[in-house]
Amino acid sequence: RAFENEKSPEPMAAYAIALGLSRYTDASGALLDGLQKHKSKNELAGYICISLALMNHGLARQDIHEIVKKSVRRPALLQQAAVALGKLGDKGVTRTLIEMLEESEQLAKLSAIASALSFIGDRRTIEPLRKMLFDDSLTPFIEVASSEGTGLFVLVRTSNPGSDALQQRQLAEGGNVAQAVARMVADLGDTHRGECGYSLLGAVVGATKPAAAATLRQLMPHQIFLVPGYGAQGGTAADVKACFNADGAGALITASRSVIFAHEQRDDVPWQQAVAEAAASFSHEIAAIV
Repeated sequence: RAFENEKSPEPMAAYAIALGLSRYTDASGALLDGLQKHKSKNELAGYICISLALMNHGLARQDIHEIVKKSVRRPALLQQAAVALGKLGDKGVTRTLIEMLEESEQLAKLSAIASALSFIGDRRTIEPLRKMLFDDSLTPFIEVASSEGTGLFVLVRTSNPGSDALQQRQLAEGGNVAQAVARMVADLGDTHRGECGYSLLGAVVGATKPAAAATLRQLMPHQIFLVPGYGAQGGTAADVKACFNADGAGALITASRSVIFAHEQRDDVPWQQAVAEAAASFSHEIAAIV
């Protein structure tokens, strides 16, 4: 009743999510009516889609699918509606999203579509995503780096806690999103390896995911890993050890806040000394594991 009687979009969105999380299916009719009535209100319509998906309300698929097809100019709503269909197990939306991916040029749209495709995890999404996000977009940068004797890094696995929601998403063909990206990076960089055996195309792999790092190192033996997340974000020497190859090479470990702001944890020495000692400690910790 609160959802039906409310007039303001923000409280309605909150009520919709609460109904979805509580699996209160008696409210599904009101939510469907609300979806039809508020299609023009991006945020509210998106939350209603998510709510219906949380209820596993299969009858909502057709309405949500229509929203996906008509939301090419509304990236936020597109992403929420597509994710809702993914939660409902609607694989039919994959073809629609792939067509939109191939036709879109704006970054916001590409990001929304790619995120939705990754959530759904259909095997047919791999090649279109590869073409759009890697082969076509990275090749010019790889060519420039090769001609100038430099290199570049591709984000593969991040260290923030919320990254698992997307990067650990299992794909229908096996493995997860991060592993699929790792294979693409390894393939693209294979023809650009130097005398040391490493490719000019490196990979960013977070310090706080040691198990994932070990698997990614196996998938990318010739990539240099740029490893953020050490220190302040919780990464330790033991965590980053898997980022190195057996010979102790192949990884660049970075520590920022734990060194730069080391003086905030100490009041017994000047800030310059606190920073210098934190940097030295960081160096010794890494040296001990390689």
